[in-house]
Amino acid sequence: MKKKYLRSWPSKLALFLLCFGAAERICYRLTDGFWMSKVTSSLKPDPRWDVEPLEPAAELAVEKILDQPFHYFGSGGECYVFLSQDGKTIMKVFKHYRMRTNLFCKDWPLPSPLKTYVDSHQERFERIFTSCKIAYDDLREETGLIYVHLNKTNQFKKKLTLTDKINVVHHIDLDNLEFVLQERGDLLFPKLTKLIQNGQQEKAKAMIDSLLNLIIARCKKGVADGDPALKRNFACLSDRVIAIDIGPYTKDPYMQGERACRRELFCETLKLRDWARKCHPALFEEVNAKIDTAIFSINE
Repeated sequence: MKKKYLRSWPSKLALFLLCFGAAERICYRLTDGFWMSKVTSSLKPDPRWDVEPLEPAAELAVEKILDQPFHYFGSGGECYVFLSQDGKTIMKVFKHYRMRTNLFCKDWPLPSPLKTYVDSHQERFERIFTSCKIAYDDLREETGLIYVHLNKTNQFKKKLTLTDKINVVHHIDLDNLEFVLQERGDLLFPKLTKLIQNGQQEKAKAMIDSLLNLIIARCKKGVADGDPALKRNFACLSDRVIAIDIGPYTKDPYMQGERACRRELFCETLKLRDWARKCHPALFEEVNAKIDTAIFSINE
């Protein structure tokens, strides 16, 4: 009776679905869910995402960067991340599959719950691209941005080589790919710890000063950061700190005020104070003093 039951079609269907689900999960873990279809789009050019043409020297530098192959580096909330062959440049390609629904049915007459869902995709897409544009236009130095390509173009006329997590090589038309190029840095807290352990306390302090100046500069430019997490969203280059997450920026003139800027600096550095107190107590008083001095030196 048991054997007969196992041969029945419901059991076979259940077994098939179980195996299919397990295979899908294994593939996802191996690839981080990356497929070329997830990073390509049918977006039409939009004047809102246009950026100023590069100067000739900068254009040559970007062309040189894009002549290299890029290898899989990681996955974030909004992008897949690839690292250039020379290890100096990060390329972020957008996860279009997370915001694609609106492209096909945003104008359809839909029930209210489904309409809300579709609108959320549209809002997500516009929020991400708007933030990238703000970062490139107003915070290029603070974010280490080299170039953003948010509209399809005819300027590159070549293919980019991407190698994914399981070493499958893909060739993609650069002109049809929305992407961001950014300098590669080392995450803030591990880098500070390494500098201190190597006896480079003065350089670590200079990096902390750079972080404080970055936050103040962003506020003075009237830009709010919706996700100012020091642990994962800031990195050290050779001579300064940059914000590596460019997804949560919005224009907010209120941030330019003295009170708002002070509050922002105080709140965003709480984790820095905590890190210094727990991990490097010998530097805690000095780090604390640096932050307090920066806060009270802010003026209109």
